[in-house]
Amino acid sequence: MFDNAYSAVPTHRLLLLTGLPRATIAPALGVTLRTLERYARGAPVPAAARRLLEVFAGWMPWAGFERCQVTRGAVYVADLADGLTPAEMAAAWWQRQRADALARELAQLKAVPAQFLLDLPPPHWSGTSGTPSAP
Repeated sequence: MFDNAYSAVPTHRLLLLTGLPRATIAPALGVTLRTLERYARGAPVPAAARRLLEVFAGWMPWAGFERCQVTRGAVYVADLADGLTPAEMAAAWWQRQRADALARELAQLKAVPAQFLLDLPPPHWSGTSGTPSAP
């Protein structure tokens, strides 16, 4: 599926890469702390738990994120020095949605026939102020 640089990393090293206490990781994997300690010493890790541990360590197995890594709760892209927090990623998503909506609105405005604009009555100008007034 995706190139996983973490697949060859020993479990005890993955646990260090997460930056999380083992007492936090164990319940997230659905195992006891004792079982997690056995994994760290080399016991076989079930595939689903191993994959989740790889994600906790920073591997992002989703399309479009092949060059990204999670470190301390921020997503880092290979070419960028600064990471994005989940809040920043959500804000970027919202801004993209808003930009798409504005682009659709602009396209609709551009579709308005020019004749419609020519058919509008001229504004009523008052005196020398240079501003339109009500008729």
